[in-house]
Amino acid sequence: MRQPGFAVQTTKEYTLEIKSLGRRGLWKEAIALLDEMELRAVSPSIITFSALISACREEAGWESAVALLREAMNRRLHPDVIICSAALSACERGQQWQVAVSLYEKMPASMRVIPDLI
Repeated sequence: MRQPGFAVQTTKEYTLEIKSLGRRGLWKEAIALLDEMELRAVSPSIITFSALISACREEAGWESAVALLREAMNRRLHPDVIICSAALSACERGQQWQVAVSLYEKMPASMRVIPDLI
């Protein structure tokens, strides 16, 4: 949570703020920070996207989680099993099993991620 008078400036600081918002279920606010990063020319890392996707695990956040996964890939960031699992979890919580299956099937080819047993 931001301290009064404290301006978030670095990728790491934004990522920590996003994680904090995600833990409190404030996924929309977490996504808004990505927009703020863009305005301030702060580049998100794959860890930032991981935090964002994890924040979207609520039922209504599955579409955002999938969109964020695609955006990370479009930025040529390389999703790992953790990020893909978070997106799959968001789909599961949103009862979007068909989307989850589609993502799972694309993992090895388009994402260069090998699904594991977890």
